[in-house]
Amino acid sequence: MGRFLASSVFVAAISLAQGNPDFSGKWSLDTEKSDDGDAVILGGIGSTDRMSPNDRRTAERLIELVRALRVLEIHQSPADFRLHDEADNVRIYYIDGKKHARETPWGEKLETVTKWEGSELYARTDGKDLGEIDEVYAMEGSQLLYTVKIRLEDSKQEVVVRTYYGRAE
Repeated sequence: MGRFLASSVFVAAISLAQGNPDFSGKWSLDTEKSDDGDAVILGGIGSTDRMSPNDRRTAERLIELVRALRVLEIHQSPADFRLHDEADNVRIYYIDGKKHARETPWGEKLETVTKWEGSELYARTDGKDLGEIDEVYAMEGSQLLYTVKIRLEDSKQEVVVRTYYGRAE
């Protein structure tokens, strides 16, 4: 335990020395300040009844992912950022500004580029049938602000979901 704590403190010190916030820890959704992900996604891309089967499947999966983000656990190092959600999904982002292959929980192939832009961690993901997803992790006071911008392949509209998190006990 002592070795883990010492290495965590060392990693946090490196991140802070580089001017980057350390998002490591457990976070709980602040429902009062956050967007309603289901409503924003459905409002932005329209009724699932009028969608193509591919867009409907994508919308349902996006909603499923948003629902799993009520509690997050983040492990961050200078090289990568690992996000664990309530559905036991793990997202790994390599913070080097290069394209890295990823896979969704459903086996779809994605390419993600992750880099620091000032004090914000920015990730852009492109998927064959998915479209583009921009994710931004930033601190707003003592809260983690996670912003997702979604542009589906067959849709011209952009959907933006903002979620706020406080440190979990």
